[in-house]
Amino acid sequence: MGELLQVRCPECDLILYVSRSTGKVVETRRPEAESLKGEDRFDALVRKVKSRGDVVLEKYEKAREQERNKFERLDALFKESTKRIQEEGDTGRAVKDIDLD
Repeated sequence: MGELLQVRCPECDLILYVSRSTGKVVETRRPEAESLKGEDRFDALVRKVKSRGDVVLEKYEKAREQERNKFERLDALFKESTKRIQEEGDTGRAVKDIDLD
């Protein structure tokens, strides 16, 4: 990295690698990836991605449980409404405005 200049952005705290010969940004890194001293960057990022899988699984299970509760609540409401309609004895077809003509 002798020909690359390392610069830290004061605004976003990214680490920029700038080519001395062309003056163009060759690479950008987040500071968290740079702070992994002694550990391979790729291995650290793979470990981080795998740990995200656990979070995704937890969110999926939570959403699944919410949907199950919603289904059970709506099913109970449907059964209650069906029972109420049968008790009232009005199981005929609903009258529509177009049928009144």
